Order: sequence, then C-alpha cells, then structure tokens
Amino acid sequence: MTATLRKQNAMSAAEGGGWLVLRRPQPDLHGKTFGELLALGKQLPGNLRYVVETDGNVWLHGEVRNLGGGATRDEAEARMAQWLEPSPWGCPAQAVAEAVEAALESTGWTWSKREKHWAVPSNASLPRELLLRLGERGIRVEAVLSEWDDTSPAVVEALTRFLLHAQAGLRCARCEINGNVARIVSLVDFEQIDAELLSALQGVAVAVRLLVREVLALQNAEAAAAYLAFHDGEAVAQK
Repeated sequence: MTATLRKQNAMSAAEGGGWLVLRRPQPDLHGKTFGELLALGKQLPGNLRYVVETDGNVWLHGEVRNLGGGATRDEAEARMAQWLEPSPWGCPAQAVAEAVEAALESTGWTWSKREKHWAVPSNASLPRELLLRLGERGIRVEAVLSEWDDTSPAVVEALTRFLLHAQAGLRCARCEINGNVARIVSLVDFEQIDAELLSALQGVAVAVRLLVREVLALQNAEAAAAYLAFHDGEAVAQK
C-alpha cells in the first residue's frame, strides 16, 4: 500500500503515541488565500486538511491512530489510501447504527439518539455538544465552536487565519467556517467506523477544548485587528 501512497506523491511517517501521519505536497494550491484553503478543505474526506507551512507551501495532512493497538502500518496506510482513492462502498443501515453506538459507548460519555443523528451533550470538560450525522460516505462528527450575527470582515479574516493555522496541530479533526458558523469536523467512511470513529470523536472533542476560547476572543474587533496586524508583520519579516 505504500506504493499506492507514493503514486499519489504522498508520504507517511510514524509519530509518537501510535500515530501514522500522512503528508502530501499541494503545489497547485500555493498562493491560495486562507479562506480559499479552508473552503476547499470542506470537500476532503476523513480528517484530511490543508496546512500552510512557514515557507508558504501548502500540504495535505491526515493521520490514523493506534498503530500499536491492532492495526499494522499496511492496514493504516490502506485506510489513508481510501481517502486518496475513494472506492465504492455499501453498508446496511443497522450495521452503521450499531457501530456508531458501540463507539459512543466505548467513550464512557453520555449520549442520546435524536431521530437520524446522535448527540453527546456539553459538560464540564466538553464546552460544546458533539453531533454525529449520516453523510454520503459515512459519519460526520462535528461541533459548533461559535456562531455570530453581523461582524466585520476583519473578524472573519482573523477567524479564518486562526482556524487554518490551528488545524495543523490537531489530530483527526479539521476546522470549517460555513456562513456565520465555525465548526470542528471529522468524517469517517462507513467501512472505517469500527477503526476510526472513536478517534474522530476524541479528535473533535479535544479540538473544541483547545480552540473555543481563542475563537470567542477573536470575535472582538480589537482582538481581531491586533491578531491580523501581528501576523501580517510576521509575514513581512520572513520575506
């Protein structure tokens, strides 16, 4: 399967904690704005996301967890290859529901079924509710970081830059802005529910805890302006 990743000009490397990390250069995206990259990321499968390095180059990032917990490197790379080369799938609805609920039970968190989706309520250690919804290829795990009404373009730009940079340090999750809502999202293909849904749940939950305060702070116009000024000055200094 490593050969498949190489055909895609992708690289995989083992990291601490049992992670296999995927990286693929995206030279065709060099020069895209932060907003464009965040918007393009919505179309990606799994937990793939775009990351801008300090030199301005754009990379595709993603990871699979727990190589030491039963998955060999070849198996982990096979799951990554499914993101890069999607294949047809088929999975009975009952099997999907059972796999989702088994993953939720394994977390030890409180959860409930709501018509066609599942929810983990916010609590002392989880500042936002997690929702699990059926998608075209699998399960979408998401949490709303923040919502706003009318706000300045500078605030939206600051939030966009912050979320794009922040997702470089996340595991099994990415950031999205849809209209006036900022979210943390992870997608799990139907055939990967048993292997990946728990990591997606944990990844979204951790990302919410890490980012919610900063996102709320950047909705203040003065804080947003200071953030943009700092990063614009940093970019000029690096040239």
